[in-house]
Amino acid sequence: MIEKGGKMVSGKVRREIFLLLPIFIFIFFLELHCPAGRFAFGETEKKKEEVPAKKKAELEREEQEKLINEKRAALNNTEWQITVTPLEQKEEKPHQDTLRFVNNQVVSENFAIEGYPATNYSLTVKQDGTVIWETMQTKIEKEEKEITFWRGEWRDERMKGIISRQYKVKEISKHDDYSFASVSWKKIEEGEIKEEVKTDTPLQIKKPKKK
Repeated sequence: MIEKGGKMVSGKVRREIFLLLPIFIFIFFLELHCPAGRFAFGETEKKKEEVPAKKKAELEREEQEKLINEKRAALNNTEWQITVTPLEQKEEKPHQDTLRFVNNQVVSENFAIEGYPATNYSLTVKQDGTVIWETMQTKIEKEEKEITFWRGEWRDERMKGIISRQYKVKEISKHDDYSFASVSWKKIEEGEIKEEVKTDTPLQIKKPKKK
């Protein structure tokens, strides 16, 4: 009886295994071909890791914007005496010019005399603390357009950069390139700044009133 009973039990187990085997095979292939289901927990953990990464990127961007605003405020209302040196025009000699950063715009004294207006400028800060500012100025005279690009690098007490002028002479396109370097700089006092400065007119600096 025991042996018979054992055979009965053994046969029952075999039947259960036979019935469950297809289910095990199905689950195996499901996990093999559907990794999303197999690694659902892992994906959840990955998403949790992505949230701090995005938060970190946002904080870094906010810090960069804050740094740019601080540098812009420090550069604003400053006047720089610069030496401009032709890069290719051998007949030209180095000359002096004055750059003014007022109302978050920049203007060259010599270029303003020629009819160039003050313009807004973009500003970026490199990892070593160097501030890069760039602008494009346009002068239209007798239906002819002249464009000048400025790119300056400012760090601590020094500034240097490149000036590139594009213009036409008798319908022939030409360009002149210059380098510039600061000689000295100063902070423009509040009483020296004209209250209203339009972008289509050169900046003008008022002389302090005599007491």
